[in-house]
Amino acid sequence: MNKKTIYKRHCMWYNKRHPHNLVDDLTTYIKYSLRDRILWLEKYCREDGLHITLMKFNKAVGSQNKSKQDLLSVLRKMYFSFEEVSLDFPNSPWNIWLDKNHKDCVTKNLKREVDYVTYKVACETLDSVKEAQKKYDSTIEEGIKLYVNLMEFIFDMSIDYGYGATKKARNRQLRKINSILTKVCAFGNDQEWYIYEGLVEFKKSKRYGHPCGLTADVWESYLDNMIFTFHEIIYYNENSCNYSAEEYKQKYNRGKELFGKYFLNLWD
Repeated sequence: MNKKTIYKRHCMWYNKRHPHNLVDDLTTYIKYSLRDRILWLEKYCREDGLHITLMKFNKAVGSQNKSKQDLLSVLRKMYFSFEEVSLDFPNSPWNIWLDKNHKDCVTKNLKREVDYVTYKVACETLDSVKEAQKKYDSTIEEGIKLYVNLMEFIFDMSIDYGYGATKKARNRQLRKINSILTKVCAFGNDQEWYIYEGLVEFKKSKRYGHPCGLTADVWESYLDNMIFTFHEIIYYNENSCNYSAEEYKQKYNRGKELFGKYFLNLWD
């Protein structure tokens, strides 16, 4: 059997991943990766076993006194943002208001009079809804920026799991059931690979648009910057010798900044 066929059989998402819908693909994947880490911290990990992880977290945020709860709070903010994006903003104040007040109007007239419906709804939107929407948008952006700023820490954050039994008799029982129950194992973290491969395919694909305010050439150069940064994360700063230290740092950070700023524009 062809290796590709076998891979498709075991990875059902394989044939569904499409570069033209990259933002939905990435948000779903990142959301579940963050959820795994949150559940691990909440349910299975004690604070006294987090010494190295918290040390890396403190270094990433430039602090010395961060605790397990601080780490959980940051991960939850990220998770909220990516969950909202992946579900098409279900808690958006404007979407809730629109569904409550203009659902019938939009459903009946959207296909025929798109401009009229958009203008009519925009004129009737309450100021309180607009203010709530601004706060909601800033919360989404904050979560995505947090993820981008702490990418290296998150990519390096593995999940250890195991069953801790103090009595020898209990350990013997567990070994008879399944030897894995008495061992400590780890879930790997391949978010950087998933994002990098998605960006490369997005760049290669035949696209028809670009973000407002940018030309096609500028958008392509921004994509190159993003790809460069994730390539360097994966391959441990492979091209650092081709630049001066300052130039390399600027190029690397520029890619991170652009990924966070234009993350919601990674579709066509």
